[in-house]
Amino acid sequence: MPGRPLLAILSLILALIAGLAAADPQDGPHAEVRISITDTDVRFNVAMNLNYVDAVMPTTREFPDAVDPAEEAAIRERIEQFFLDENEVTIDGVEVRGIIEEYELIRLDRENLKLFPKTGLRALTRFNIVVSYPFKSAPEMLTMEWSAYPEDTMSTEQPGPDGNLPKMIILALLKAEGIVEQIIFSESDPVVEWRPSHATIDDRLEAVPEPIDFATPGIPLISVALLLGWVVFSLALVKKRGIRIVVILGIPLMIMAYVARTGAILPFGEPEVDDDALLSVFKPLHTNVYRAFDYSAESDIYDALSRSVAGDMLEELYTSIQRGLVQAEQGGAVGRITKVVIDESKVLDVDADDPSFLVEAHWIVEGTVYHWGHSHPRETVYHANYTIAEDEGKWRIVGSEVLSSKHLNPDPVDLPAGSTF
Repeated sequence: MPGRPLLAILSLILALIAGLAAADPQDGPHAEVRISITDTDVRFNVAMNLNYVDAVMPTTREFPDAVDPAEEAAIRERIEQFFLDENEVTIDGVEVRGIIEEYELIRLDRENLKLFPKTGLRALTRFNIVVSYPFKSAPEMLTMEWSAYPEDTMSTEQPGPDGNLPKMIILALLKAEGIVEQIIFSESDPVVEWRPSHATIDDRLEAVPEPIDFATPGIPLISVALLLGWVVFSLALVKKRGIRIVVILGIPLMIMAYVARTGAILPFGEPEVDDDALLSVFKPLHTNVYRAFDYSAESDIYDALSRSVAGDMLEELYTSIQRGLVQAEQGGAVGRITKVVIDESKVLDVDADDPSFLVEAHWIVEGTVYHWGHSHPRETVYHANYTIAEDEGKWRIVGSEVLSSKHLNPDPVDLPAGSTF
């Protein structure tokens, strides 16, 4: 079916987002951090479970596994202190004090309590915080510091020589300039620096070579006729008029034959095609399809895709993306494609009359879903054929057929501490 590999890209994102029941709060400390740089502020949207709060900002409570209504004010005060006094955001060299815009304590349904044998209710008690760091003009340099990294009790690594488990890392998502990317806070590197790129969509996409005419071997009939005519006349005139007349007639006829060399071609054989040149067209187109998913706004995704995909495939893919974005927003999880590697590719066929070509490709896609401060990887191997054709003066993908796909790790698992993609 045309377009299936491209829709497989979207399927990967939906698979990352699906199964949110398996991505519930974990039986240990977790903090989910999403940061956005808007026109007016830097905004931290953070969700933490009570395990994380107790590990880095403890309070005295009657029952450690629960927060009594009478204790809510004290724990809120401690959380606000953590964000306003212990974490730091600097905008263009000036430290900016945050503003708590939203605070919510959520007690999740106890029916899942059996899933958390180690920490019980503390895994089901969640705090949602929104902190704004305002600015008057768009920043040219921003630094963000995250200060607290408790032991990662969910780590599969062995304790170190000191008997302690590895410290947590914070895999945060940063949305800026319409792009969503992963950033990492860790105890060894707690400060993340950001500068605007001022890049357009075209700047972010790989350059694709311009279409060229496929050169098919052929005989230039007019040029051959002129040269044959010169030979015939030369044989007839050389005895009567001498070699001088042959030269006089030959010079303009040779010039005319050279000018007419591209007209009235009698083709024969196969087109002369440089496979490497065609693959240098396919590879950036393939990469740019995936890069379109770095954007967060539907219009930007469409604009980025339209530079690489044409025809019915573009509309079908865009419609599916809209549904996927809505599902991601409702589910609270965010799926990201983190790495794409073309393992092998080759040109199978070329159509010189209607400039297009067919490529067979094998590639690997790595993706991650971020939810409740942890991440689930998904790695998939694809084998597909792509049709690339000239569309409005540019090369674009116009058809595709998936031949096989295989999930290398179909079941979501937590990344070990320190893992990155």
